[in-house]
Amino acid sequence: MLLNQEAGLSGAVVGSGNFSSNGLRKSVEAGASVITRGINEFDDVLRPTFEAAELLWEQATPIADILDVYEERWSTSFFRRVVENQPNVEVNPTATPVFWIEAGYVTKNRGPRRPGNQIDFPRGMSRYFGFNPSADLPANSVIGQVVFETPAGAPVANNLRLGNNMMEKISLPIPETHGFDIYDGKVLLFQRAEGRFVMRALEADDFETSFGDRLAEVRVMTSGRRYGHIT
Repeated sequence: MLLNQEAGLSGAVVGSGNFSSNGLRKSVEAGASVITRGINEFDDVLRPTFEAAELLWEQATPIADILDVYEERWSTSFFRRVVENQPNVEVNPTATPVFWIEAGYVTKNRGPRRPGNQIDFPRGMSRYFGFNPSADLPANSVIGQVVFETPAGAPVANNLRLGNNMMEKISLPIPETHGFDIYDGKVLLFQRAEGRFVMRALEADDFETSFGDRLAEVRVMTSGRRYGHIT
């Protein structure tokens, strides 16, 4: 809730996000903003919501009372054992022909009205693609070129590089022209083929149903996004 009495403006930002395991790891959240001008419009449109929010806040449980229990349940909500992210983990590309990563929220690098296609990988993800970059590789260096084969359109070749944040970064095929629509909230699956990687974007539940019993070690980024390979 946003209240600016001096300007006579009030507003609310309403979203579907929550702190459940599904809300934090899988869902694509929707939101809306509402702005009112003057006290009469505020009374008609926002005051009931404002009063309900105040009542909920007054009755809310302090986070200190539930945080330990929440963290325990969060840790056990993963469908496979999660290990600490180890950027320099050894990967045998020929033994890991299929690997995956949760896309999470994808930055709107193509503008606010078009789905994003640029994603950060954890440092060392390049090994799954068959590269072995030096540990002292400077930022903004190209690690190598990855060729993606998608459900629609011609294969796409883009550079995998080391970003300023020292994470590995790549532009994926344009989603709406290559059969994906959107990457947000999906699990990205890459399968090694002759000189390329066949790419799929699955809903989290579909991924768990199809591959949940075939996952090797599941690694987790500091952002909470998981990745690994399939046996």
